[in-house]
Amino acid sequence: MVEINGVMDGTVTSGSGKYILDGYGIGYIEYRAGEKDKQIRITAIFEPGGGVIFRDEATITIKPLEYEATLTIKGSYTKTQHSSDSKEYDNGTHKEISDLKEIEAASFYVPLKMERADDVPMFNQRWEYYRPLDINLTSCNISYRYKKFNSSSYKTNHGFEQTLTRDKNPERQEIAGKETLQQHSNIILVIDKETNKVVKIVTGGYGVDFYWNEREKITGYSWDEDGKKPINYSRNKTDDISTYFGAEPVEDPIPDPTVKSVAQSVRTYLKNLGTPLPADIEIPEDEDEKAEIPPDLLVEFGDGKTFFGGDGKKVIDNSKGSTINRQEWVFNWQVTRKKKPL
Repeated sequence: MVEINGVMDGTVTSGSGKYILDGYGIGYIEYRAGEKDKQIRITAIFEPGGGVIFRDEATITIKPLEYEATLTIKGSYTKTQHSSDSKEYDNGTHKEISDLKEIEAASFYVPLKMERADDVPMFNQRWEYYRPLDINLTSCNISYRYKKFNSSSYKTNHGFEQTLTRDKNPERQEIAGKETLQQHSNIILVIDKETNKVVKIVTGGYGVDFYWNEREKITGYSWDEDGKKPINYSRNKTDDISTYFGAEPVEDPIPDPTVKSVAQSVRTYLKNLGTPLPADIEIPEDEDEKAEIPPDLLVEFGDGKTFFGGDGKKVIDNSKGSTINRQEWVFNWQVTRKKKPL
């Protein structure tokens, strides 16, 4: 006789449905561990008669699957402006042309260690919690350039032409809150238990703190009855307060497609438990309260197991005619995940 104890939600099968030992006392069974199984004990008892009993036991400790993973996050912000204007007045003319180009982009590489995994039966999901082992800033491209040309000419024989150039460059770039993020933050991978695939990631992204160093320069000349005079001015300053750029979700939240309504989830949960809902109890619908998520965080490519990721993009374009006024945000994340050897 063979007894197996400790099986919570795993499965034990044999070819005939019985555990039969051969002439040497060896039997074969197939065991598949469940999510709740911690340890099982197999006891084999043989009674040949005459009051003799042979008994042996084996204990199997279930070790949960552990995963090593790496996360790559990229984000960028681009601002482009252009305008030109020319006017004539009774006493002269005025012309103005301006251009602005600002770029902020950063990439992060984050090795992850799995801390724990929790089942969320109501949503039929498993949540894997990962801790950043390190946060590496692999690239950082930040720049700002503004250029403006002005000219005015008056019938009184005086006027000016000048070009203003303002360049900004970053100094003292560092990962924002790196130590706190390593010690207290978690990256969560949400897995659909029906497909066993990751369907979304829970992360706020990462950011860079930096200080703008600004150099401003004005060149040109003015004129009047006495002739031309040069214009030459420059200054340089570094901000006292840091600026933050975040590589983080950019799209507007939408109803989370990976989460059913609470009412539907409760019904499914009770059904799976084999517990019918009493006839006199109704679960109100709550479609208006459905959870929302930035679509950037949903898995959009990959196999959902070893390699997967998603992205998002947001554009605000207020350009009209020859005037350009455009902002663009881009966010991208990718995860590679592999099972650690037992």
